[in-house]
This record gives sequence, structure tokens and C-alpha cells, in this order.
Amino acid sequence: MFRTIAVATDGSPSAVNAVAAAEDLARHFGAKLTFIHVQEVTVGRGGTFVRPSQSTLAALRDRTAQLQGEGIEATMSVSRATHSGIAGEITDLATKAGADLLIVGSSAHGALARMVLGSVGGQLRRGAPWPVLTVPFEYPLATAAQDGEPAPGLRAVAK
Repeated sequence: MFRTIAVATDGSPSAVNAVAAAEDLARHFGAKLTFIHVQEVTVGRGGTFVRPSQSTLAALRDRTAQLQGEGIEATMSVSRATHSGIAGEITDLATKAGADLLIVGSSAHGALARMVLGSVGGQLRRGAPWPVLTVPFEYPLATAAQDGEPAPGLRAVAK
């Protein structure tokens, strides 16, 4: 049913759950898997600041290589955007990858934080040209388990 699955991750625990779900679905459908990571850029009077995510990038590179070693066609796309442009950048990268499904983790923020900060997942659900699967914050990693352990490399993505 799905040929290319994109999963947007920022390294948060809910994003790790989304990665687990994306890997499960990619295996089930024999689909390509694209990891998307958009680094948030903050612009201020003193210039710009990119939120560091080197450990997340390293974990995603490692996981991409591991999946390729398992015979899964896996790629990674990385970009930068301000907070207001993250959803658009994710959509652009997923479209370039040829995605027909996008998977994201749900935010653990409350209603007030979502109102003030906005929800990237909500923006994606409203504006994406393909289905967006939102994985709950409480999604059990056991679905990606092998011998009772989460799939290799998933814990590292959350660091």
C-alpha cells in the first residue's frame, strides 16, 4: 500500500516512538524509509542560532546504515528552518523523497504550550498532501521489539 514512508524526527521520546512505528510499517509493506530531521534555527539581534542536534544526527546516520544492511532502502534528509517554517520544510523534504505517508510523534506539550508555540504535527496534518500518521507519546516501543528489546539504535536517537 505504501511505497515510501517518511518519518520526521527531532530526537525527542515521541519522535523515537514514531521511528519505531515507521520501521515496523516499512518492513510490513516493503517500503522505502526516509528519516527527516529539521534543525530549528532561532533568529535574534545577535544573529542566528541552530539548536545543536549532533547526537540525533549521528544516531540517524547509524540507524540508516543499519537498515540498509538489513536490506531496507533507507535514506536521511536534513535541513534547517525557523520554528514557523519547520512544518513546511518537512513537507518539502517528504515530497522530494516521494513519500506517500508521513509519520510524526505527538507532542507531550499541554494545550497552552501548543497554543503559544504551535504544533508542527498539527500543521502537517492540516497541510500535507498525503496521510499523516501521528504516533502517541505513549506508543509502546515493543512493536519494534526483537527479543523484548527496542530495535537497535532507537534509544540513541532520543539522546
